[in-house]
Amino acid sequence: MININLVPEELVKRKKYRLFHRAVQAIPLEISIGIVGGFLAFLFIVNIVLQLTIFVQMGTCKAIEVSLAGIGPQRTEVNAVLAELKVLRQKISTIESVTTGKRLSWSQKLNAVSDAMTPGTWLARMTLTKENFIMEGSVVSKKGDYANIVNTFSTNLRSNSLFMKGLKDPDMNFTGRRRVNTTEIANFVLRLQVGGK
Repeated sequence: MININLVPEELVKRKKYRLFHRAVQAIPLEISIGIVGGFLAFLFIVNIVLQLTIFVQMGTCKAIEVSLAGIGPQRTEVNAVLAELKVLRQKISTIESVTTGKRLSWSQKLNAVSDAMTPGTWLARMTLTKENFIMEGSVVSKKGDYANIVNTFSTNLRSNSLFMKGLKDPDMNFTGRRRVNTTEIANFVLRLQVGGK
C-alpha cells in the first residue's frame, strides 16, 4: 500500500509524541544518564531526610512517654488532692448555706420563736444540722390539752414568713410524758428542714 500525501512538508500535522521522541533523541546520552542519576540522587536524599524526621519524631514520642510515666504518681496525688478539695468545698458550701446562706438572720428567727411561744411551753434545746433545725421542749397544761398548745406554737411559727425563710416542712412529735408532783408535763420535738424558700 502506497501512502500519497500531497500536503507540503511544513503544513503536515505531526503527532505530539513524535516531537517528544525527536526531542529526547536530540539529547545526548551522557546528559540523559546525568538527569536520571540526578533524579535518583534527589529521591535518595529526600528518603534520608524523611527517615531522619521519622527517627527524631519517634525519639520525641518516647521522651514524652517517659516524662508522662514519671508524672503518673504525681498526677494520682494531684487527683486525690483535687477530690479532697471538692469535698471540702461542698462542706464549706453546706455550712455557709446553713449559717449564712441566703442571708438567713438567725437572731430574727430566734426572736420569732420567742414571739410564737404559747403560755405553758418552753424550749430545752435547739439544734442546727446541715439538714434540720430541731427544737426540743416541754408543755404543761392543767386542762391536758398539750396537743392544742404545741399546735398553736407550731402554727404561729408557720405563719411567720420571716421565720420560715430558709426552712420548710415543719414536723411535730410528742416524745413522752412525765409527772412532776401533781403536774403532768409532755415533751415534744419540732423538726424543720433547712433549705426552704
